[in-house]
Amino acid sequence: MIKILTYINTAALVVAVGGGTFAFFNRGKITESIMSEVQKQLPSLVKGSMPKIPTVPNMTGPVKIPAGAGASNGSSPLFK
Repeated sequence: MIKILTYINTAALVVAVGGGTFAFFNRGKITESIMSEVQKQLPSLVKGSMPKIPTVPNMTGPVKIPAGAGASNGSSPLFK
């Protein structure tokens, strides 16, 4: 039973070292492929996350003074 576990451990070690070596020597290609995919998707992600820009009206209406706020009677705290 111990021989079987030893072979399994040895095989796992070989696979781990082989995979790590492969990733180490190809890290430039792996990084470049990930970056190119991110750069392709980035504009749509940013555009989708931005809120809609509100529009500014071309013209505004006259100022409406609230009732009782006239300057002539002096009762308004705005015109004292």
